Amino acid sequence: MRILLLVIFLLTRSVAQALPTDPSAVSVTTQGKNLFILKAPRKFIGATVEIRYFNGEIVNREKLMHRRIIIDFADVKTGAYVIRIDNGKESEEFQFIRK
Repeated sequence: MRILLLVIFLLTRSVAQALPTDPSAVSVTTQGKNLFILKAPRKFIGATVEIRYFNGEIVNREKLMHRRIIIDFADVKTGAYVIRIDNGKESEEFQFIRK
């Protein structure tokens, strides 16, 4: 029983150390070739998310209502896009290339 508790303790400790250290950072993942998933910290709720084509043309602009937003690029033309999230005090920019 003690060995089992020791193993559980060591596993939870190593998982806790593997967690990201900066909770204020925006995390981005992509799934497939058309989905862009952005997870922002709570301070960005209410921020503006703006998607621009590489030439500066605005494709979409909306308010971030939740911490996570999924952007589907399936119905837009191929090329490079810039996703910008701005809450007035801070802003972050990301690039997405649709092939």
